[in-house]
Amino acid sequence: MADIQRYFEKFHADIRFDYELEQELREKREIILEKIREKLKQDSRPGFDAKLQGSYAMKTGVKPTGEQVYDMDVGLHFRFSESEFTAAEVRRWVWDAIKSHTANVVSKGPCIRVSYAKGYHLDLVIYATWADENGREHSRLAHNEDRWVAADVKKLMAYVGEAKDRFKGTEDAIGIDQLRRVIRYLKRWDDVWMPTDGSAKPSGLAYTLLTIDSLTAPVKSWHHTSDDLEALRQVATAAANAIGRLVAKKPTPEFEDMFAKLSDDEMNALKRRFALLADALSSAANEPDPVKACSVIQRQLGDTFTVPDPKDTASKTRAPAIVTSSSSA
Repeated sequence: MADIQRYFEKFHADIRFDYELEQELREKREIILEKIREKLKQDSRPGFDAKLQGSYAMKTGVKPTGEQVYDMDVGLHFRFSESEFTAAEVRRWVWDAIKSHTANVVSKGPCIRVSYAKGYHLDLVIYATWADENGREHSRLAHNEDRWVAADVKKLMAYVGEAKDRFKGTEDAIGIDQLRRVIRYLKRWDDVWMPTDGSAKPSGLAYTLLTIDSLTAPVKSWHHTSDDLEALRQVATAAANAIGRLVAKKPTPEFEDMFAKLSDDEMNALKRRFALLADALSSAANEPDPVKACSVIQRQLGDTFTVPDPKDTASKTRAPAIVTSSSSA
């Protein structure tokens, strides 16, 4: 069996995208936030705390491909209870501040989206956050249907953080653990096979929760180093063999299933794609030639996955034993 872990880690480094890596996006974020703060101050409105959320906060972002664009989710946390203002009021405060900031500002269900001509957008998600008389913190999201929706971003981040902690000792050369690497592999795989957004395309959070549910401990090779091929194969196999629909429920209110938007036909198509991925990874795992193994994987994960030059591999193989361990490497 060929040892191709280095090519998985190179692939991860090539597709990785974090908030810290994109200066222009950071600058646009600060401009937007300052504009909102100034407008609120002029109108004597309450202020907010801004917090990254989504893939940037979880550090599971991937570079966009095809028709995908760079995006960033920013939570605006206002310090008052849901009873003090309506969701529509608070959304209108933010909308009035930025409605003409670019040529494309749209009020969507859970957010206000500011799109830029260069091919990226900022999603502003508005919350009321407060503590009750017992010191318990509450949070509600301002939906554009003029309603406050139960939400707990802090708890969701804690859930992902606890899952990541199980993978201490699996960090690659740039310090990213195996769990987040596998999440990024799945996101890029999905972008390769489904490059446009739509009802059939699962969200990044869906893949994050699916991976956390399927990958409960580090997956290592016989010599106790990370085996990302096998880790990804385990997730793909579990998804392909699941009875009925795939389910990935948020661990926070409203506990929605992140795969619920897919129709039954779309779900069946997704599971078939997972089966093809699992089969390809199994074939690669049994292939002694690194060039052939990487070629098989590249057909699933896209051209960014490196196929080595034959002269650089020279029959490098690995032993076939694969073990799953929860201990650190």
